[in-house]
Amino acid sequence: LFPLLALCSYDWASICDLRIPAAAPTHNLIGMAGDWFAYTGYQLIGLGVWSVPVLCVYIGFRLVLGKTFHPGRRTLGVTLFIFSVTCLLQVADSSPIVPPSLRDLILRIQRDLNIEPNAGGAVGYLVMTRCLAYHLAPFGASVLMFILVGISLLVIAGPRNIISAIAQLTDW
Repeated sequence: LFPLLALCSYDWASICDLRIPAAAPTHNLIGMAGDWFAYTGYQLIGLGVWSVPVLCVYIGFRLVLGKTFHPGRRTLGVTLFIFSVTCLLQVADSSPIVPPSLRDLILRIQRDLNIEPNAGGAVGYLVMTRCLAYHLAPFGASVLMFILVGISLLVIAGPRNIISAIAQLTDW
């Protein structure tokens, strides 16, 4: 619940590095810690920081239902997924793959959160803008990241689950 509330009530004007004087008192439901969590997350992985509350809710539901959580292969897959989505967000404004309506939405969110022009944060900027998009062009870099998204989803689901799903679909 902490990361979700921190991100939902984030106001960039409460961060003293972004506005002098900072808005006081903070409007974040978690307080100054919530503002700094959201600010740091947006700076590191951009809009990909919204995966943190989703992961926390997923792990929490598994634990509440009595299922164990074993980090391993799936953790690697989730990390690869977050990385590739963060990189895709970085080039969303210049990639021809992204529909104009989604591009406009991402740009509006960037302006509202004061993270323009890096929707992918530092990771997206360094990997996509400075490296892959420069060498492969935004389209080629986007294709590479879409392939990584697919691979990460395969790693998360696991070969046994994929084969059993295909078997169930063919029996249906």
